[in-house]
Amino acid sequence: MLLVQRSFFSDVRALLATARKEWIVFRRYPTWIVAFIIWPLLGPLMFIFAAKSMSGPDGAGLATFSALSGTTDYVSYVILGTAIWTWLNITLWDVGFSLRGEQMRGTLESNWLCPVWRLSLMLGASLTKMLTSTLFLAITVIETWLAFGIWMLQGNMALILLFLVLVMPSIYGIGLAFASLVIRFREANTMVFFVRGIFMIFCGMTYPLE
Repeated sequence: MLLVQRSFFSDVRALLATARKEWIVFRRYPTWIVAFIIWPLLGPLMFIFAAKSMSGPDGAGLATFSALSGTTDYVSYVILGTAIWTWLNITLWDVGFSLRGEQMRGTLESNWLCPVWRLSLMLGASLTKMLTSTLFLAITVIETWLAFGIWMLQGNMALILLFLVLVMPSIYGIGLAFASLVIRFREANTMVFFVRGIFMIFCGMTYPLE
């Protein structure tokens, strides 16, 4: 017989408690903020410089990129693609490794035995990761504007927000699926490296190099 009856409110409390715990852990290691500042600048630069070098002195090689993407502004294209890819990468590492981290700390079993919906524990971690990813995207927009003179939030803002709302469940759903696979096989690195390589192709970061 359960000493505590499970209810909707207990699931919500567990979700919020997990999110608060992950936020405390994030704040304990402020060096992550340094990485959030560096990645938006260094990430796209290697693809931009590679595109410049491989397109030739007169830019003749960019015809392939223009045919694939429908635009000649490869700098903005690479920067936007790199931002989305980095967001996916962060999600795969953080959300996908969340349960494995609990297992390595020895707290997974005790959490799993709590009379709450197990998915609420995973969604709580995802909620914090969503907030930190939003922080990363905000830093990316500001730094891209200051360093490259490119304002990423152009066009129809309603469509941009709709895109983010629609893509978030799929991204974090992939992260949750990764979390279960990591627990099953006790290995995250290989799967993350494989999947993020595929994402790199579909985010368009390498189009100017193809």
